[in-house]
Amino acid sequence: MQINVLKTESKLMGRNMLRIHEWESADEIFNAEAGIISDYNPAYIFCEVNATDLRSIHQLEARGYTFSEFRIRTRLNTADVDISTRSFFPFKIELIGEEEQYERAVRILMSSENFDRFSNDPLIGHQFSIDRLIANLRKSFLSYPKEFLLGLFNSETGQLIAYRSGAFLSAKEAHYYQYGIAKNRDHNQFAEMLEAFAIEFLKERGIGIIHSVSTGYNIAELNKLIKKNDFVIASSAVLMRKMFEEKL
Repeated sequence: MQINVLKTESKLMGRNMLRIHEWESADEIFNAEAGIISDYNPAYIFCEVNATDLRSIHQLEARGYTFSEFRIRTRLNTADVDISTRSFFPFKIELIGEEEQYERAVRILMSSENFDRFSNDPLIGHQFSIDRLIANLRKSFLSYPKEFLLGLFNSETGQLIAYRSGAFLSAKEAHYYQYGIAKNRDHNQFAEMLEAFAIEFLKERGIGIIHSVSTGYNIAELNKLIKKNDFVIASSAVLMRKMFEEKL
């Protein structure tokens, strides 16, 4: 069993937020819980459970862990798609590398509907979700070439229309993080355009597999990835979380 302190989330919360992974049974978590509380004084612990593992889900529920998110992983083999963005002129994709461009991406983020697991959690709060998303977008902006923040621009006006962030897992694999479309734009049209540009950008850099994780209630994103961009579902999971009072 592995325990990771979530650095960004812990900083925003003011106390430790922990991820437990590589566990073999729910009993392993329960047996370690007293030591975890003593060592980390956590505010929040979460773990991921295969969506079909009802036994572990029910065990966790009985010990105070509650549902946080239904998560769906999708994957695209870029060799399976033939992407061309020539017809999208005057729009273009490029790395966001200037502070002013990043600030414009933040404004798009703040005007967008959020679907991360914290946004609707009544014990966390919407502001925490926004602060976390902005912090992660900032990390992607500052972490190239480990991570990337792409902007969809109108090449004639210089206006930022949309953004897509992610990370390079290896020379052949990448992972999508966030995306956003400017308010008062046709969301479906520009979301489809953004993904075509992003896939082309990554494919030209030798990426063969793109991974994505979506929350199960973000139907629009799932439809876009699967129906429009040829992603396939790889797996599904449930996130279970437990919150703790501060240890005095």
